[in-house]
Amino acid sequence: MIAANNRKMPGNAIRDFYRCPEEFLNFQLAGELSPGGGYFTLGGNTTCYGRTVGGLHQPQMKAKLRDAGASISIENEQVTLPFDPDEIIINLRRELYPSGQLTAWDKVLKRIYYWFRPLTSHSLRVRIKRLRAGDWQEIQFPCWPVDTTVENICERLLLLSLQAKGLDYIPFVWFWPAGARGCVSMTHDVENAAGRDFCAQLLDIDESHGIKASFQIVPEERYAVTPEYLKSIRDRGFEINVHDLNHDGQLFDDRE
Repeated sequence: MIAANNRKMPGNAIRDFYRCPEEFLNFQLAGELSPGGGYFTLGGNTTCYGRTVGGLHQPQMKAKLRDAGASISIENEQVTLPFDPDEIIINLRRELYPSGQLTAWDKVLKRIYYWFRPLTSHSLRVRIKRLRAGDWQEIQFPCWPVDTTVENICERLLLLSLQAKGLDYIPFVWFWPAGARGCVSMTHDVENAAGRDFCAQLLDIDESHGIKASFQIVPEERYAVTPEYLKSIRDRGFEINVHDLNHDGQLFDDRE
């Protein structure tokens, strides 16, 4: 599944990432993108997934992928790309790359796990997750536990933009207000009826510490979600997210 692209001037994701003035980023596509997508690298060390100009990608993850960075050109203060960086970044953020790493046996085990999950303890679930992630060092894409593909793409293309403009630096608006170095995002997974019923107390606890958290709701079969319940959270300035429709691990199993 590939994100659609009808933009004449790609690069919105990079502008949003760095909050820099538009005139400092000037990208264009080298030609028509392929109808289907695949894997390639940027600079030989950053794996990407998406469509390319001239079929630079491979349909499957392989040890040796083609470097699309070698086909990037700079002329008249413009960076010409053989891929759409917005599409590549969206594909990664929304996990639109093929999830073909699961075998038929893996899928059976996954269904069994989510069937028994409501009956298991938190400590047992942690052990199972650690066992499942035991080979994380062998996973090529995306990197686990922390993937920096988006950061690598944005940094590489920003440097190319500076080179195209003949600049050493550009105006930069800091990510966080008042000179803060970062932020903390608080979320609560509401996985069953007991958790839902405890939310009123949890709202009080959060507010006593000045925290406005996000409540991750499972809206379909696990417990009743009424408009009054959702309103009680929103009216106090908290956020509501959907934490999978049933939290059974099957939300995207039938995705094309």
